Amino acid sequence: MIRKAAKKITVIISALILFSEGGISGDLLINSKLPAQPYPDFKLAVTYAKLRLGSYEANLKAMEKLIDETVAGCKNDKDGKAPDMILLSESVFSRGNKADQQFEKTDGPLMQAMANKAREHNCYIVYNFYEERTSDGKKYNTNKMINRKGELIGSYDKTRATKDDLNMGCTAGSRDKSNISPIITEFGPIGMLICYDVQNGFDERDHDFILLQAERGAKLVLVSTIGDYSTESRDGGKAAGIWMAVCGQDSYRNDDLYKSNITDPDGNCVAGVAKTETGQRTYCSAVINLSR
Repeated sequence: MIRKAAKKITVIISALILFSEGGISGDLLINSKLPAQPYPDFKLAVTYAKLRLGSYEANLKAMEKLIDETVAGCKNDKDGKAPDMILLSESVFSRGNKADQQFEKTDGPLMQAMANKAREHNCYIVYNFYEERTSDGKKYNTNKMINRKGELIGSYDKTRATKDDLNMGCTAGSRDKSNISPIITEFGPIGMLICYDVQNGFDERDHDFILLQAERGAKLVLVSTIGDYSTESRDGGKAAGIWMAVCGQDSYRNDDLYKSNITDPDGNCVAGVAKTETGQRTYCSAVINLSR
């Protein structure tokens, strides 16, 4: 009884420390609780697919198929385990679509489909899309995290919006803790970034967002990208001492890492996949633990 009480107190204190240091946002802190350390092992799967099928419906079906194939593939891994979390790449939903099919409402068919898949496979799903936000009417390049129950538990808006994002009418995400903060999960605090966000050192006012996520409590940062930011993610994660996972889509640079990969806090690649590999494998996976 005493041990249980002590563990509960430790969890509460850990959450309060993160909150007071500008970490996890208040609404997430109220509705969630940090798991007691050491955190549990979990299987993370990172996809690799280039979906440019030209329509809303075709891309959505392809995303659902990709999730199903990733789950089936993970079950055939040596460990035989299904994934606990699946990461999808940037704008995989709208690539190749017509101009009037680029944006999706917050709680539209895409979110419903991802929630259904999360419940079906009993796993977290992190996906990216161009969102027309219901709450403020603005447009964002955004990541969403859905839990095993199909509930939306976290959101991140791309902070370093590119020229293409801005030309499409996107608003750049905030740099304060309301946007750049980890999400409490059963595996530990996990942050999200998108594509160009992993770059740093543009000018003296700029921030290293990987480091900022780590300073605010993240033990893992998930990166959805169109391009190849494997090297930047690995190096940023190593400098911050945290896990990183990158989900790429195109290959236009010659990085020394896979285009979709998972790296540990020491910068070692523990899993990776790219279209240059033989066969039809469209994901990589690893069992990791955020207590490191």
